[in-house]
Amino acid sequence: MKLSLFLFISFVVGSVGCSSAPPKNYFPFQSFLETELKNIDSLPIAIFKYHTADGKTDSTIIEKKEFREIAKGLLFIDLQNENITKHYKELVLEDTDIKNISINYTTQNEAFPIKSIQINTTTGTTQVRSIYVERTDTIDETLIIRKMLWKSGKGVLINSAYYKNKQLLNNITEKFSWSIE
Repeated sequence: MKLSLFLFISFVVGSVGCSSAPPKNYFPFQSFLETELKNIDSLPIAIFKYHTADGKTDSTIIEKKEFREIAKGLLFIDLQNENITKHYKELVLEDTDIKNISINYTTQNEAFPIKSIQINTTTGTTQVRSIYVERTDTIDETLIIRKMLWKSGKGVLINSAYYKNKQLLNNITEKFSWSIE
């Protein structure tokens, strides 16, 4: 009887302790992107846009404001918001040979267009080297799968594949570059 009472009390105390655990803090992805955009706005640089479709590439310079709208529209997600984080799983991997920490967030929830985020940082620092994002949208029965690679302080590459009835309609690559290196 004493053993049963001890196990019951241990179970109750353990359950209460587990339920009151503070929520896990995810990487401040939205804050990072906002900081990157502020840095771009503060520098006297141009943003070059390269648009490739059907084997042809066009280039132009776009306004910083237009680039900000594109970046926010495709990439912003608040991983600090508890209603969002509960739908994403986190996996952290470290490769000591190349001094890289990879922080991955994934979801299968159809309500969230951003399905996967991979943040690559340098081991021992808070410096973000790159971010890879996969996003899925459906517009007018057209499935758009975007794969985006953001290189800190340099640029972003966006590959968009358009599908209708499981058939590839178009594949467009857009590169935005602002690096002064």
